[in-house]
Amino acid sequence: IRPARRDKFHFKMEVEVYPADIVFSFGETDDELKRVLKRYKIEYNEHYIPMKGEGQYQMFYNGRYSLIRMDRYPNSPRDYATLAHEIFHAATHIMERLGLQLKIDFSDEGYAYLIGHITRGVYEKIIT
Repeated sequence: IRPARRDKFHFKMEVEVYPADIVFSFGETDDELKRVLKRYKIEYNEHYIPMKGEGQYQMFYNGRYSLIRMDRYPNSPRDYATLAHEIFHAATHIMERLGLQLKIDFSDEGYAYLIGHITRGVYEKIIT
């Protein structure tokens, strides 16, 4: 797997199987991210924008939009692990918003499908 050579990158993914959209932001400053969210017409709380750590996940006010943000473009096993961690957060919030809590042999397949769907979608954007 070879990641594309980029320093900064963002995109919005429509999660086709559930009513949710995820904005991904890699290596962007807080101000750059604010411009992206404004362009997508997504309301956000200023308090949650500053980057803390290598990655972060946030669900926005209306519940449809989520943000997965990393301090750099993913290009190492550690970065992909951080991305997987944040994708898990997104999937759990989407599923719980739909009333499906994670329960083995009941809802775990739906969670696994959604995590796979999000992961494939982001990899299609960041890997060449």
